[in-house]
Amino acid sequence: MSEDNIIRLITLAVVVAIIIGVILLIKSAVDSAKRKVRNMLNSSVLGQIKAATEETAKTPATLSGSEGLMKIRIAKDFPEFDAEIARKIVTSTLTQYFTILNARSGAEALSAHCTESFVTELANSLDSVTTTYGGAKVHRAVISDYRKNGEQSTIIWQAAVEYTLPGKMLSQHVYEVRYSYYLAANSDQASESLICDNCGAPVTTLGAKVCEYCGAEVIASVERTWKINAITKTR
Repeated sequence: MSEDNIIRLITLAVVVAIIIGVILLIKSAVDSAKRKVRNMLNSSVLGQIKAATEETAKTPATLSGSEGLMKIRIAKDFPEFDAEIARKIVTSTLTQYFTILNARSGAEALSAHCTESFVTELANSLDSVTTTYGGAKVHRAVISDYRKNGEQSTIIWQAAVEYTLPGKMLSQHVYEVRYSYYLAANSDQASESLICDNCGAPVTTLGAKVCEYCGAEVIASVERTWKINAITKTR
């Protein structure tokens, strides 16, 4: 082989090597760019998903019910009923309820606004509570239903509640609170009666304004006549 041919072959080999090198460099640059774009997209998508999840976790649960209509129905039976006082009682009792669950004690603190049977049932169940409700907070409470059955009247409240369970994210929930007229039966169907302040006789008629024994006016504030007899998580 002549010297010229050898030089041409060497030159060709160098050119091919350069071309291959350039191609490999371009491919490497393209692959690197793809990885960066893919990482950016993944990071963006994951970031959006995380942000959406966190936003959902912070958004109070939606409550249902026609409070305006329910208040009209309640007012027909109990003109003196004050929904705002009742709302404060329901909210504060529910907040206290989670405090008791976390402490595994103190159920008797609910006696002022809960039926005796509910307080007893709660106290008996505290030993079986196995979790804690971190940062429990009641956002709001609304009247979702009003039920009347004979001498029993019950207002169903829905409450938006948030808390954090151990090892989990903040979560939003809905709790139902049954707020029953004090003469209504409690969970074991035992009657709880008001007492006439004048003669001491039991007031046994739902919504009575006058004592049937002595004729004295029956003073019945919302705190005295309504009691919570159930708290249940619905979602």
